[in-house]
Amino acid sequence: MAVQRFANIAKEFRALPRVDRALPDLLRAAMRVTLGAVPADGWAVLTLDPATLLATGGAHEHKLSAGARRQFYELEYGEEDVNRFAALTRELTPVGSLSEATKGERTRSIRYREVMAPAGYEHELRAVLRSAKHTWGALFLWRRAKQPDFVNAEEGLVRELADAFGDAIRATLRATGLAEDTRSNRAILVVAPDHAIVSASPAASVWLAELATDGAKDTGWLPHTVRSTVNGARRGIERGGQTMAHVRVRGASGQWLTVHATVLGDGNAVVTIDEGRVLPIAARILSSYGLSASEGDVLRDLLHGLEDAYIVERAGTSLDAVRSDIDAVVHKLGMTSRSELPKKLFFDHYFERAEAGARLGADGYFAPASVAGGG
Repeated sequence: MAVQRFANIAKEFRALPRVDRALPDLLRAAMRVTLGAVPADGWAVLTLDPATLLATGGAHEHKLSAGARRQFYELEYGEEDVNRFAALTRELTPVGSLSEATKGERTRSIRYREVMAPAGYEHELRAVLRSAKHTWGALFLWRRAKQPDFVNAEEGLVRELADAFGDAIRATLRATGLAEDTRSNRAILVVAPDHAIVSASPAASVWLAELATDGAKDTGWLPHTVRSTVNGARRGIERGGQTMAHVRVRGASGQWLTVHATVLGDGNAVVTIDEGRVLPIAARILSSYGLSASEGDVLRDLLHGLEDAYIVERAGTSLDAVRSDIDAVVHKLGMTSRSELPKKLFFDHYFERAEAGARLGADGYFAPASVAGGG
């Protein structure tokens, strides 16, 4: 694909997110752009909870029955197969084709044998959609047997668009969910082109006060660090590159904060101010199984497919302590091995809400109104 053509596609793609655009509309608009360059007979773009990598909803045009969709998820979260989303998210290049992964022997894939082939699909291209070091979504494109397989140029285009897609999902969730965001350890703002605050999450004033010493203090304008981060994202757009920027700065209390800005297609910017910590699993999920915070962190690491040695380093504890936590997590979820955890968690807490199109919160998990009466 010519560089100029890709630049035009990328520009169109990054202009899609807006404060007034609901996430389902964004997903379908983004797929129209994608399919204009990489045609497919069937497709799905899934939103993923960044803390668990489990699907929370999305949009699709693949004509799978409800039973086939359930089987798709049972295989994705319960069977070993090539290019699973949790595996792709750990790759430097988070894109993979079924043909390459199976060396042309597609029947090696249980997903191909039990879902794709019965529905008449032969070729698959997959990608995970990342932003700010977290995975916010995934997509797959399918082609029927009489169509050509995906080629390297198409795979390259999807790879280049994947981060823009992830940025768009993250920014849209933050922009549309900030009024309901009850987390006290971060601020979310929507900032106009003149740096006026359009809207803000409930905790925003506390976090802006942390940065108030480096800029104006009135409510209509931003501290210098926030303004400069937003300006950095805008300069990225002018150069035809990233729509986002971030900086790490020490607040008035001495704690280190991360300021992250993403410019939307309508000219507004979504700004997040927080401590830059890894996103935790939703508290409602932990409480439903009686998991402690440390056990929740271990569960998150297991769902991301991380090795025990990494968990030891992250937790700053011993291998025996980590394995004790793993055993406790497996036991509390009523499973016999860690490999059963993704499927158990998905069908306990995600599947019905995802199928029903439940609204998502700023973190990528279901909004509070969607989880009332359950985990």
